Amino acid sequence: MPAPNRSSFSFERGWTLQKYLWTALTVLVLFGSGAGSAGQDPPQPPAPQEDAAALRRQVESLERELAAARARIAELEAEIERLRAERSEGGEGEAAVRGEGPPTSPHDVLARLKAIHAEAFPDLPPTDPRELRHHLRLLTQWANMINREHRQRLDWTCRIVSREALDGDHPFVDLEAIDPISGEVVSERFVIEWPKRLASALARFADGSPIRVRGLFTPDLRVNEARREAGVFDIPPLIGPYLEFRYALQVTAVSAAEIGPPAEQPPPPPPQPEGEKVNDGPQR
Repeated sequence: MPAPNRSSFSFERGWTLQKYLWTALTVLVLFGSGAGSAGQDPPQPPAPQEDAAALRRQVESLERELAAARARIAELEAEIERLRAERSEGGEGEAAVRGEGPPTSPHDVLARLKAIHAEAFPDLPPTDPRELRHHLRLLTQWANMINREHRQRLDWTCRIVSREALDGDHPFVDLEAIDPISGEVVSERFVIEWPKRLASALARFADGSPIRVRGLFTPDLRVNEARREAGVFDIPPLIGPYLEFRYALQVTAVSAAEIGPPAEQPPPPPPQPEGEKVNDGPQR
């Protein structure tokens, strides 16, 4: 019987032992790491005391915001009541749109509304989205009140700058307001759509002529959430952040304007003494 090959036998035993060692190491690594992971403590939720404290802080913040919003609403409601009182005392919207005398042009109305808006909303609008939505709701209510309360009759002294397509469907007239006594320009030029039924009445006046325009002025203030600032062209002009100045102007009559101080009225006759008979002519 031939002797076994020791070198081959030793090699096979070494290879078998090596496989056993690798298998054992793999098992130890896998189960050891799993055991280590299993031994770790899972993340703990925050303690109930911490949750309650955070909730209290959030509630207190909301209560402060609510109190500030209620105070602001009370201020605006007081401002609206004050404007309504002035409206009822002055009539025709002239007291509500404050200034010296009635407005003389759309630019004059715009300047006065800017002053009223600055009193009602002295601070810049908030940037927080939730607070801004609340501000825009208040601004919309204020604009609707202005539109209702400040509709008024107009009686403007103007000078014709130019006119366009008076025979067409949409005639336009370029005007500038002037002082009825001095004749000086008191506002920027403004364009109105002229009623076709008054085209022949306007045709009697040449460009540059002073005219008296009467009608009805209706503000149409609108909130535009995309216009926080005026921008380059400012069309339509902003009264304040997010608030556009629009209006409707209905002309009902046009006539020649007399420039200069009003004619002096003759003094009334002196009162007759009591008991004195007035000679009314011959008696029959």
